Amino acid sequence: MLMQSFADAHVNRLQVDDNMDVLEVAAGSGALTELLSKTAKSILATDFAPQMIEVLRERMDAAGATNIRYEVMDGQD
Repeated sequence: MLMQSFADAHVNRLQVDDNMDVLEVAAGSGALTELLSKTAKSILATDFAPQMIEVLRERMDAAGATNIRYEVMDGQD
């Protein structure tokens, strides 16, 4: 919820289009992921917490996003 208020402005600055593959590190619950899924060719959404990946997957499934892969990864590793 904290990120949601900044997500639109942030994604607009990125200027992602349907030719781009996106790597999202520390995707969390998906505030950016959901917006990016509407314009990106594909997304690899990562988070170090398996529980967050499950929350993210459920949220994106409910939103109908089909261009996202999910991986448990440590962005500092």
